[in-house]
Amino acid sequence: MSSHISLLWSLSWLTYALNFLLQMVVGLIRLFLLQVAERALFMWNNDHIISLVAQNRQVIMPIIVPALEQNGQNHWNHAVLNLTANVMKMFSEMDEELFSACLTKCKEDEENQASMEEKRRLKWAKLESAAALQPVTGHTAVLVG
Repeated sequence: MSSHISLLWSLSWLTYALNFLLQMVVGLIRLFLLQVAERALFMWNNDHIISLVAQNRQVIMPIIVPALEQNGQNHWNHAVLNLTANVMKMFSEMDEELFSACLTKCKEDEENQASMEEKRRLKWAKLESAAALQPVTGHTAVLVG
């Protein structure tokens, strides 16, 4: 019984640690600092890392691909852009269907985010308009634009 508990604890800890590391890598890839982003992208040139990614691509790709896509669209350095394109190509060749699904989800998330930001902007505009129509009396808070 204790060996089962120990195994479950080890697996849950491993899952937590892997997720934490992947989130760290995502953060490093997205950095605009040249050397940090380059090193994070060079990591994918390691055969052992590639083997581990291939075995766990269902978990890893949905986490990493959005960071790569954002990096490919926004990074200022050409070397980082080229490395990003190479890593994306590697993921695409590893599992084209999963890679495409991750890109599609990434684009949907971006569209949803843009839509939410537009809705938020419109709500604030309505609030500002409503506030501008109210007379200022006594201790009423005033919105200054």
